[in-house]
Amino acid sequence: MNRIVRLALVALPLMGCRDIHAPDTTSPHRLEIIPPRAISPKEQYTLQLTAYTYSGLPLSPPVGISWSSSDASVATVDASGTVTGLTLGYTTIKATAGGLTAYTNVQVRPTGLRITMTPAILAVGDTGIVSVARLDYNGDVIESDKSGAWWEWNDTDIVEFLPRTPGQAENQLVVVGKTPGSLFIWADGVGVSGGFWITVVESTASR
Repeated sequence: MNRIVRLALVALPLMGCRDIHAPDTTSPHRLEIIPPRAISPKEQYTLQLTAYTYSGLPLSPPVGISWSSSDASVATVDASGTVTGLTLGYTTIKATAGGLTAYTNVQVRPTGLRITMTPAILAVGDTGIVSVARLDYNGDVIESDKSGAWWEWNDTDIVEFLPRTPGQAENQLVVVGKTPGSLFIWADGVGVSGGFWITVVESTASR
């Protein structure tokens, strides 16, 4: 009787392991897109796709990669994984190959700001309009961008900043020259920033 029981106990573990398979350590188990940096409108950036085994070893991606963008109005992606920025915003890029899928988010934002004032130099008592424009990869103004910016300054003795009025553009400040001198202002918006010097001179009436 004891001999029969011992044989049964030995057989049970063997029966339990019958359907267990060791993971394939040579085939792709998952895909990963190396997270890209932000790009700008009109800029192109080629994404890098890597495959990994079950144990985490890197492999070449499977052939026949399919790329797609969740919002093609923000950025497109071609068959080689090259993303082209179109407008400001976010999109999700998807790569599919060998039955596996990977995702990454891409932000399209300006490369910088261009700040100007009309007139370029203020006289005491004159009114000026300071405008900020966001630039694309080629340094051109992004015409479709109508959003405003955060403005900062440390001194209000040089100019007076007028309150925003209905209908005033979000990307503009209205200032009035108070005393001769120069004032540095700072604009920040959509991840980019820039500075500008406002110069005020004596009015011709006081000379």
